[in-house]
Amino acid sequence: LKHLVIPDSIEFVDEYNFSSLPSLRSIFIGKGLKHITSWILQNNKKLRSFVINRENPHLYVEKGIIYTTDGKIALTTPFNIKHLRIKEGVEAVEHVAFWWNPNLSTITFPSTLKSIGDNSFAGCPKLKKLVFPEGFETFISQCFWNCDSLETVELPSTLMGMDYETFAYCPNLKTVIIRKEQVLMPKTFRNSPIYLPEGCTLKVPKHLVEEYKTNPLWAEATNIEGIE
Repeated sequence: LKHLVIPDSIEFVDEYNFSSLPSLRSIFIGKGLKHITSWILQNNKKLRSFVINRENPHLYVEKGIIYTTDGKIALTTPFNIKHLRIKEGVEAVEHVAFWWNPNLSTITFPSTLKSIGDNSFAGCPKLKKLVFPEGFETFISQCFWNCDSLETVELPSTLMGMDYETFAYCPNLKTVIIRKEQVLMPKTFRNSPIYLPEGCTLKVPKHLVEEYKTNPLWAEATNIEGIE
């Protein structure tokens, strides 16, 4: 199978329907499809062309990224993008949107971003640095789980919560900056909300250093520094 056309009459495509097709080169989506996730598009390594009918009232693609037509949700990409820039106006990233992307090395988040879904960027081995905008509020579980090269994470003062294993199993994490003006508490947790590898430095507002040091949820944080 080299070329796939999803006709206007199709509204729903189940998970994995078009994944792991080694010869697939192009996909055209008609105006009926209402939703799409990365599960559908995984492991199509030769895919070069992805087009959505301009009359589709639910989805559109811009610079290789699929969005909802209101521009508020980034759904996925059919390509292994190296530098990901999510457009302004996006408020949420769909679950498993960009996961297991072997080439993804940088992400630029929009100032409008509020939340990231579960496993959205899990297993991206080349990611090194993440800076989240002021206004960002919530991670769902395992968003950046198992990102082997991740070194630096900067979290804004507006962060409200972190769910299960948000940054778990990132063995090269060296610096985590938390700008929140209260001690960050996870929604659910096992030990700390961030699995801090040995030698990682946690940077928090100066007046919260002692609270972090005595909080059992942050017992893994052996090196805590204050910031303005």
